[in-house]
Amino acid sequence: MGAAYYYSRDGERAGPVSVGELRRLIDDGEVGREDLVWKEGMPDWTPAARVEGLLAPAAGPPPLPRSRALAPADLGPDVPRPDYRSFVGRKVAAGVCGILFGGFGVHKFIIGQPLFGSIMLAVWVVSFVAGFCLLVPFFICALLNLVGLIEGILYLTKSDDDFYQQYAVEKRPMF
Repeated sequence: MGAAYYYSRDGERAGPVSVGELRRLIDDGEVGREDLVWKEGMPDWTPAARVEGLLAPAAGPPPLPRSRALAPADLGPDVPRPDYRSFVGRKVAAGVCGILFGGFGVHKFIIGQPLFGSIMLAVWVVSFVAGFCLLVPFFICALLNLVGLIEGILYLTKSDDDFYQQYAVEKRPMF
């Protein structure tokens, strides 16, 4: 029978089948190019398309990907991530602006959260103006500056993937 292959079908293990039978199953569409296969001597289950010599070279373009939302970590390093690079490229600017101009909410505008940036700016301006009449609102300005400082430091210390996940995907408003 030659090399006996096992393959996955609907999350269940099937096989063993010969390499010829597995090729027929793939040609008939019963086993997909991305379905996992394994034979003795392989370290782990591998997509059929990655097993050398199992598939004939494709004559046309590769098949369309399955419809499944990919998180940034699922994508390979060479695959352009949707909006990932441009978003992460603003991390340093947002961090520095959070540290220097935190109370104004500038860092929120940079990461694409204009609502929270506008709220921080409006509260800071109202507190500053009211602070000339009553000294207490100046403490609100100081508190917003502290929030911006903390957020700026957090932006700069997070990994790119964490920064993207928390502020682009989850749209975390603070910290």
